[in-house]
Amino acid sequence: MSTQTRGKMPEPEVVREEVRALLAEADSLMLATLSADGLPDAGHAPCVQDPDGHLHVFVSRLAEHGRNLAERADCSVLVVAREDGNPFARRRLSYRCVAEAVPRQTAEADVVLARFRERFGKLVDVLVELEDFTLYRLRVRSGRYVRGFGDAWLLDDVLAHGLRPNRPA
Repeated sequence: MSTQTRGKMPEPEVVREEVRALLAEADSLMLATLSADGLPDAGHAPCVQDPDGHLHVFVSRLAEHGRNLAERADCSVLVVAREDGNPFARRRLSYRCVAEAVPRQTAEADVVLARFRERFGKLVDVLVELEDFTLYRLRVRSGRYVRGFGDAWLLDDVLAHGLRPNRPA
């Protein structure tokens, strides 16, 4: 869904709004973590955003990615647009993150878990009671938003305040 006309770059605010919209529609993400052996593992996790725009996941330590996050905070996430278009040019957002556990008995956890309940229903109440589930805030280190062929943007943070085209010099 690139609104760019050939040779003309979109305004950064247009790209920021596209990133916000993609994150708002996302109910899950692909999560890449590192195993104890330093090997990559890919997983899937439902996600929500907090009022400040940070992504959160609520994952079980019974899952490979849950164990990995408990031991190594570095991770990467991928959010892909829900489109039927060309999969080679599909809009997507990737972030390199640090996962930080959010203690359950905090105001932040209350707000974020309420968002999970709002989005995913009563199942969240069951998961909250399970001791193996941990809530993580994903602090973004760097990111890239791909709008289509040859149209990628480097991002400073989850809200894409700092944008610059990812183009060869």
